[in-house]
Amino acid sequence: MKKLLLISVLITGFLVSCSQPYLDQTSDTALTTQVDELITDYTEEYLFSGSVLIAENGLIVLNKGYGFADYKQEIPNTPHTQYSIGSVTKLFTCAAIRMEADRGGLSLDDTLVKYILDYPRGDEITISQLLNHRSGIVDVFNDLTYEYGEDPITIEELIDRFKVEPLEFDPGTQHEYSNSGYILLAYIIEKSSGSSYYEYIEKKLFTPLEMNHSIGNWDEGFSNKALGYYSPVGSSSPPKHPDMHHSHLIGTGNLFSTVEDLYLWYQALQGDEDWRPYDCGSHFGRGYGYQAAFVHNPDTVIIVLSNFYDAALDQMVLDIQEILLEDDLIELATAVIDSFVGEYFALTPDGVETIIRISREENHLVVNDIGSNIFSPGDIPFYPISSERSIINFESGYGSQIGLQIDKTNKNIQIIIDDTFVIKLTILE
Repeated sequence: MKKLLLISVLITGFLVSCSQPYLDQTSDTALTTQVDELITDYTEEYLFSGSVLIAENGLIVLNKGYGFADYKQEIPNTPHTQYSIGSVTKLFTCAAIRMEADRGGLSLDDTLVKYILDYPRGDEITISQLLNHRSGIVDVFNDLTYEYGEDPITIEELIDRFKVEPLEFDPGTQHEYSNSGYILLAYIIEKSSGSSYYEYIEKKLFTPLEMNHSIGNWDEGFSNKALGYYSPVGSSSPPKHPDMHHSHLIGTGNLFSTVEDLYLWYQALQGDEDWRPYDCGSHFGRGYGYQAAFVHNPDTVIIVLSNFYDAALDQMVLDIQEILLEDDLIELATAVIDSFVGEYFALTPDGVETIIRISREENHLVVNDIGSNIFSPGDIPFYPISSERSIINFESGYGSQIGLQIDKTNKNIQIIIDDTFVIKLTILE
């Protein structure tokens, strides 16, 4: 069965194709053509520029570059082009923390005060809470006025920019996305390992997997870097996005990679028991001229890297999803789908409470957590894939796997993540 993957993709440009001989191609040429034509349409409307790799059941569906890495020089994007992966960086920071925990260098229950003695309320904030965005620490980029620059900054100076801000909630009581937490995790990696964050990521993660085109420290130079742009409006000349120094984004958005290197990462997570514990899920990224999506489950991966900062992403994403799921969807009566529309109280196994809104769009449900950021992005479509007796199963691929299960008899609804993490929903009267 094909798995639906929810992704945020980026858009613009022109089209150049390339594939590597060591990547086994799918025999479903119709699927490849359909996805390629979709992305080409967005490209020709100047809504996408970048590289895309999609694989299903170990076979490459699509591996191509679209648009230009340098629009002035007309250097095309290819599968080997290097892009900022934005917040997809967090997956590698998370993996490094788990790796250090396995080595015995730290514990996920360690409190922040162990690493920064004078951090306010640092004795209440754990590494686990930083990983899961439950620390209450403000987001230095989104909650505060932050001025990026081309000059380097130390990680200590970066932490000082948000350290004195009061917590937004008591640690462990809520969930709120925070880049600051991952900056702190990068700092903890350095203290635990004795290496710089960049050295650790490259030595422990990139080098063993032969991710030879992935870069942590920009000062070492690039072999095939895409320049970052704003998407053009009605023209083929996108304005260049201002540059900044990578040190402002350490741990949270500083890494560069290629679609093929990220596919090596996916293959390791799925096929090697030694690497499987370091699978921290899926993520999207955006910043300073780039966007990224790395979304996977055991059967399917979609990797999209773009050198356009802003783009009309959502509809392209939905179009790709529908192509991949086309053979798996079942038909449900509109009245059946509508019967589950409403607002629900939700409680996660780790104690997070929120309100979930379920709505209908055409033949599927859309779940929104109304700002609590349990899901990212906030709107997740769920498509009906099976109906047995009273149970209807809906599926989305965000994270490794997210399912929505509905018991028609008693309207018992639960969201199941990775087959183990269950969020129970109770209808609000």
